[in-house]
Amino acid sequence: MTTIYDALHEKFPELFPAAQLKTAEKQASFDRSDLIFSISHHTKQDTIELFKVPEEKIKVVHLAADPPIPENQIVYPQEFARPFFLFVGIRMQHKNFNRFIQAFASSTRLMSDFDIVSVASFGFSKEEKQLFKQSGLRENQVRHVNADDPLLAGYYKKAHAFVYPSIYEGFGIPPLEAMAYGCPVVCSNS
Repeated sequence: MTTIYDALHEKFPELFPAAQLKTAEKQASFDRSDLIFSISHHTKQDTIELFKVPEEKIKVVHLAADPPIPENQIVYPQEFARPFFLFVGIRMQHKNFNRFIQAFASSTRLMSDFDIVSVASFGFSKEEKQLFKQSGLRENQVRHVNADDPLLAGYYKKAHAFVYPSIYEGFGIPPLEAMAYGCPVVCSNS
């Protein structure tokens, strides 16, 4: 028995160093397994197509977000006077953060009325900061926050909308988290 979460490395091998590509090991594991758990129908289809696994060998077991934090434990951000769009998680290329910035910057209304908050464990790269500048974003219009779960809940509750423009996901838990806190979700269909 084995579990597959996504086929990101197989669909987008150019995003990873060759040493991180474990397609042969995955294939061997699937070949040995009598049962494969897939976290979504999308991942199941990718497994069938990319690894030639028979459909009857795969069982879909969906993931879920944690239950919302009780209201009395939520920590609300205080430092934002303007409404903001929220982006949560790593900003790897397949998450499409740069395209989100470009789309945001192409709208005069968004540029004049909104900010962006990115919640991640690491700050912005030099290239991202350059993109903000080239896109005409004001200093501090895009902010990085490293938030624990109670503070993240507060950001979900305060955000104008949660934006998830990913080009590929095996499942995608952050949109479920956002919805659990009543935050509108803008996302791609991938």
